[in-house]
Amino acid sequence: MTKYEIINLLKDCSIALNTPVLLINDRNKLSYHFPDSFQKPPSVLRDLHRSYINESRKRPYTIQMFTDPYDQHLFLYPIKMEGKEYVLGVGPFLQQDVSRKHVKMSLVMNDLDATYEEQFVQYYQQLPILNQVQIQSVKRLLNQLFPKKEKKVRYALEEEKSAANIKLLHSRFTHTLKSSHRNNILLISLKKGMHELWKSIRRTEKKLSSTLTCER
Repeated sequence: MTKYEIINLLKDCSIALNTPVLLINDRNKLSYHFPDSFQKPPSVLRDLHRSYINESRKRPYTIQMFTDPYDQHLFLYPIKMEGKEYVLGVGPFLQQDVSRKHVKMSLVMNDLDATYEEQFVQYYQQLPILNQVQIQSVKRLLNQLFPKKEKKVRYALEEEKSAANIKLLHSRFTHTLKSSHRNNILLISLKKGMHELWKSIRRTEKKLSSTLTCER
């Protein structure tokens, strides 16, 4: 698929699933996101998310879900497109509503300054909430929609060559069987002919013997 097709696919996924989508380039920069109104994560979360992106690249063409310490979930799917490596992202999303009180606790537990509170609250408000059943459904759907690894031409040629060899061997085997069958028929006919000839010789011998006896 081309980059244009991927972007349209991501946009359709976002609209259908009501979830933000991301396209991350080989420098871990956001190349595309939808909806346009999507507010990027607070800066303190971005390094954490980059580590997830790098980890996901170890398993290309595989749907992987990451969960951060701030209750966010994100699907990542590394692909190769137009000679470059990208990561498709679906999310972030939550599994439950995050209250202001919860935000304050998260900031304290992760040693973050309280000045991030309002930024986190506004950021969380835009994230969709999916239950476990919905998450599994989204994962199955993405597995069907996202592009799969293309089979290399060399392997395709080898498979084609193998198929041709198998066909040739089958043809030769069939020909051998037919030849063997014909030879068997000829051998049987020859045996029958020899048997009939032997019987004819025996009959002739008997007639000659009878004739000689009568003449005496």
